[in-house]
Amino acid sequence: MISLFLFACVVFFSVWLSPGISLQWPKWGQSQQQEMGRLTLSEGIRVRTDVDSPRGDGRLPVNLDKLIAPRKDLDAEFSAPLSAASVIVVDNASNSVLFSKNMDEVRSMASITKLMTALVFLDTSPEMTEYMVIAPSDVREGSEYIVSGDRLRVRDVFNTMLIGSSNTAAVALARHTGIAPEEFVARMNQKAKVLGLSQTVFAEPSGLDPANVSTARELVSLTRYALSREEIRGSAQRQAYTIYPAGDTTRNVATTNWLMTGQVRRVSDAEIVGGKTGYIDASGYNIAVTFSHNDHDITVVVLGCADVFARYTESDLLARWVYDHFTWESTSGESDS
Repeated sequence: MISLFLFACVVFFSVWLSPGISLQWPKWGQSQQQEMGRLTLSEGIRVRTDVDSPRGDGRLPVNLDKLIAPRKDLDAEFSAPLSAASVIVVDNASNSVLFSKNMDEVRSMASITKLMTALVFLDTSPEMTEYMVIAPSDVREGSEYIVSGDRLRVRDVFNTMLIGSSNTAAVALARHTGIAPEEFVARMNQKAKVLGLSQTVFAEPSGLDPANVSTARELVSLTRYALSREEIRGSAQRQAYTIYPAGDTTRNVATTNWLMTGQVRRVSDAEIVGGKTGYIDASGYNIAVTFSHNDHDITVVVLGCADVFARYTESDLLARWVYDHFTWESTSGESDS
């Protein structure tokens, strides 16, 4: 028995002292929350997370004080009818799915595409104060505020794309980068891969093509990442914007997000952090939007709603239900709704 013990000691210290071999010991004093920050919740959102990474590298930071998923009231069930074909509600801090309906169904995303267009455009480090001219080849159908021949500052075209959902603006910005159209779309798809969006595919930058597809689950990740960029979040929080075409009269651009304008009756008092709407015949009425209430952010995506009002009323109703029936508890044990 003693000889066996001595033999085990010899083997152990041989490995210990051998170069190139590293033994990993448990980090007994290290915060469990810090270790969890490097994990993606398997039942939540498929997005790479890392507590040490800055925003802008394809990964979303985790709030270490809010890793515990919010707790639902025992008798809370969402019973209101939904026209949306696909729905998801996610707690941003913990990545927990709080409500879902067909959340992994692949559907046309329509103008939510413009969030990725904006991200790829910003990756080129554009000079927002310089002027650009709208070319005839940029013009696309849809609600428009800019026309061929307009000479505008880049920031005006950028804001018109995100606030007024201008298809012409999206195509013009992609062209303004100097990148070939096929390469610009390739960069959109590459960025989707970096973000872990395996079911998301882009065909062009405006959202008019039904081949721009994703899922409600993956659009939560895209929306959250896009809103982490100050330029996009700033646009998404505006109810209106004024553009100044050179040599022409000013034009007012109105947001397509009616949750911010009073055009629909809201039942939730949660703040709108930002979001993006979308519609083509193939997609139905879509919206991806982040709400905030008592410092708790949730992202709601509804796809394929029956009419223009339904995407707002249904997303707002879901937000109210969540904030009414879920309790957030921090790692310190404190809880609030």
